[in-house]
Amino acid sequence: MAKEPLTLTLSGVAADKLRRLSEASGHDPAAYLGVMLDEHFAEDMAEIAELKRRIADVEANGGIDHEDAMTEIRAMLAPDKRLSA
Repeated sequence: MAKEPLTLTLSGVAADKLRRLSEASGHDPAAYLGVMLDEHFAEDMAEIAELKRRIADVEANGGIDHEDAMTEIRAMLAPDKRLSA
C-alpha cells in the first residue's frame, strides 16, 4: 500500500499521551499513529456499514413511529409494579 505524507498537530492530552507511549516503548510516534489510525478506520467503516444496513432495512420494511417507540421505552424503564408488593 502506498504511503502518503501527512502533517498532524497534536496538543494537550493527546500529544502528552503519544509522547509518553513513544518514550516508554522506544517506538516512533508516527508508527503508533499509523497503527491507531488503521484500526480506527476499520472500526469506523464497520460502523458506517452497519448504520447503512439498518437504514436500508427501515426503508424497506418500515420503522416504528417515534411516539410508539418512546411509549415502549418508557414501559421498559418503568418499575415492575408486581415486584414492589
